[in-house]
Amino acid sequence: MTQTEQIETYKYRTHLVVLGIILAVGLAPLLFYWLFYGQVTMVTPIEAKKLLRMPNSPAILVDTSPCDEFNSIHIDGAQNWPAAEILAVDSRDEVPKQFRDKTLLLMCNVGIASTSAAKYLIGMGLEKVMNVRGGTQEWIASVAGPKGDVFDRWIKESGEIVEFPFRQSPWHEQLLIVMGAFPIKISYTVLSLVPAIILWRSKSPELAALRWAMIFFFVGENWVCFTFVGIKIALHNRKKQMF
Repeated sequence: MTQTEQIETYKYRTHLVVLGIILAVGLAPLLFYWLFYGQVTMVTPIEAKKLLRMPNSPAILVDTSPCDEFNSIHIDGAQNWPAAEILAVDSRDEVPKQFRDKTLLLMCNVGIASTSAAKYLIGMGLEKVMNVRGGTQEWIASVAGPKGDVFDRWIKESGEIVEFPFRQSPWHEQLLIVMGAFPIKISYTVLSLVPAIILWRSKSPELAALRWAMIFFFVGENWVCFTFVGIKIALHNRKKQMF
């Protein structure tokens, strides 16, 4: 093999390695997300409260926090079923009576422990199980005003009802959020294609890697939008089947 052929072979292998790394890094978050969350129907706190407040609703808000944490303070209207106890259930017959034949809306502090518990129950054959996205943190953020009704306030260990913390965001903060979520995001994703186009014919392995990195960055950032829309449609269809 001549020196020129060796160089070309090296470049070809380098391209394959770089492409493999880019694919692995780009697809890994999607794979991890699907493995952890993909088998569980996810609802937002607002959607969960709509289900809970329906007339004769079969839905129950299940707080999977440990008993001591739940007893110290919990959301008004929630019932406690600790994640540790859920994972210790061996069959559907061991599910507590108050949770049987109900639509279970599981939640925890941030939504991780409740996701594991929901996956376990679904794997055991329970179909009407959902996870509340973002847990208590997002639930509090979903409150529309300083005075809350059932499901929008705390109950302390003493039985005292306590309002959720509430702060009205001023208009300039809301404007900054909208600007960050839409025009800026769209602009920088589109601009990421500029170096990719400029470097399209470059044969340097380093510049080729940068080119493909920009392309995958553009695809990944915009894929989030399509994934979000797809999840919303799937959740809507799943909830129509369950009710």
